[in-house]
Amino acid sequence: MTPNIKNTVSPSKTISIFGSTGSVGKKTFNIAMNLGYKISAITCNKNHKLAISQAEAANVEYIGVACPESYKTIKDYFANNKSVNVIPHDNITEISRIRTDICCMSIISPKSYLYTYEALKYTKRLAISSKEAIITLGKLLISEAQKYNTEIIPVDSEHSSLFQCLKCTNLDSVQNLTITASGGGLRNLDEKDLSTITISEALQHPTWKMGKKITIDCSTMMNKAIEILEAAILFDFNIDAINTLIHPQSIIHAIVTLKNKGQIASMYNPDMSIPISYSLTYPYLSQQNTTKHLNLADISRLDFYDMKPWQKRSIDIAKEAYKNDKTIALNSANDYAVNAFLSGQIKFNDIWRVIENLLSKCNHNNISLECIDSVINEYNAISKAFIYKYCS
Repeated sequence: MTPNIKNTVSPSKTISIFGSTGSVGKKTFNIAMNLGYKISAITCNKNHKLAISQAEAANVEYIGVACPESYKTIKDYFANNKSVNVIPHDNITEISRIRTDICCMSIISPKSYLYTYEALKYTKRLAISSKEAIITLGKLLISEAQKYNTEIIPVDSEHSSLFQCLKCTNLDSVQNLTITASGGGLRNLDEKDLSTITISEALQHPTWKMGKKITIDCSTMMNKAIEILEAAILFDFNIDAINTLIHPQSIIHAIVTLKNKGQIASMYNPDMSIPISYSLTYPYLSQQNTTKHLNLADISRLDFYDMKPWQKRSIDIAKEAYKNDKTIALNSANDYAVNAFLSGQIKFNDIWRVIENLLSKCNHNNISLECIDSVINEYNAISKAFIYKYCS
């Protein structure tokens, strides 16, 4: 594997953006507009005002709307504009079938599994930030991409960084992979402090502004645990050779350690514009990125810490689920536990116990799942089973 980055302007592309009104989707939309790309389709949930604004700015041809109320609003708004097709929630899969150069997948609902899988047949590149889709589809995602010769470019900062670092070496020369973690808003606490953590405290993040679910996952370190599984799937790498370091400054995003003891690291200011731009312009370097250059003299220091035992608990649970082919169950169990915490049913430090409890009750695995229907049916079956089997 040799570096193939080109320091020139990327040719214009046609793209679709799933979740264009979310935090990653909004940045993707703006960067694509600045690059002069043709945005053919977008999808949204409830933010109909932004979706309408985006559709008009980009002259999109298709808008998929998950929320029925927002669908009616957007449908009525474009009633006299025959060039805009507004697609309801039960037909959004049709947007996956629009032929594009790039399909950007930045939604995290279970619906994204089908959208992602279907898009692989019709797009040349899948730029994906939906880690849940990656660990749920697993090997099926990779095999389907290979079948249709579709590139998969990760958008998560850690995996984008690993992707870039691995372009500088040969995978056979790699000893291990390290993805860094800010540690979340609770990183300075000891395990004895976790029983009294409130919902508002758990929703504080020192670096990123994100949705509630992913912010709680950062507090429990389950987000980082899932990212380890994501790296194992995307790079076909030994799960036990993928590690995590707490790095509060969030400047170094990933480190590749070579067998000759050398290391390659990717570092930049904590701004999703860089990995998003990279996923859209690869193998070219974006000329439209407005992110500030990293000034190490201004930062002056970079800190790294091993995880505390309570933080490592999520990593251990996730790796065990991966080895037992229970990544779908892990994803569903974590969803259930986080929702239980956010709804006040359990305490923060009960989240791990609930996940372990649900996984221990689950006899399902991914081993025989060879088509998207079986994956979705399995996910739904597991989710339903967990609702009935959970005991607090």
